[in-house]
Amino acid sequence: MKHFTTLRKTLLFANGEKPDISFFRILYCKSNTLIALDGAAHWLLEHDIRPDVVIGDMDSAKVSDLSGLTIITVPDQNSNDLEKGLSYCLDQGLFDVTILGAFGQRIDHFLTNLFVLKKFARRMNLNMIDAHQCAFICPTHTEVAFLDMKGSFVSFFPLDEQVGPITSTGVAYPLSKEMLSLTSRIGTQNNITTHRATLRCEQGDLLVIVPAKNLGM
Repeated sequence: MKHFTTLRKTLLFANGEKPDISFFRILYCKSNTLIALDGAAHWLLEHDIRPDVVIGDMDSAKVSDLSGLTIITVPDQNSNDLEKGLSYCLDQGLFDVTILGAFGQRIDHFLTNLFVLKKFARRMNLNMIDAHQCAFICPTHTEVAFLDMKGSFVSFFPLDEQVGPITSTGVAYPLSKEMLSLTSRIGTQNNITTHRATLRCEQGDLLVIVPAKNLGM
């Protein structure tokens, strides 16, 4: 069984919508490694925070302003900066990653990042977060527990044509070995009704979205 948690050992900071600095520092203080994607490094330096690594194709970063930082330039245009960053994490054995700055601003960027999340989720423990929400792909054949989140929303969104069977407890509309599908039935806008709710998905990629509050921060 896994207890759901949003705080991971590696914090990967994307160059999307910037968080409130106080929220960033909460995540930063609980991480062991900070990786900045491309131009996100400039925002960090403006707040006197030095990332351990800056990685990307460097199309939005002014490298001359990043003197003294470890910079890994990956010019490949067939992958975006999030994919470059997660590939680096895999190579370095960093499997527990919180992704910040990957929501917001442009829907095409977000959809691409969602595609990347799906691509890496089976090999890593990934959470995509901002101040309002947290998204992750449910590990298969594993019961996930949501603790002390009574009253919070939870949404299930299938990322494959058929996902499941899915069983959920402690929610307003529980599932009992049921299937969700991109073409017929999704599971958004549910509500956690008990102090301990559970989810189990046997096959496929099921995106889970919960509020960022009450997640160990």
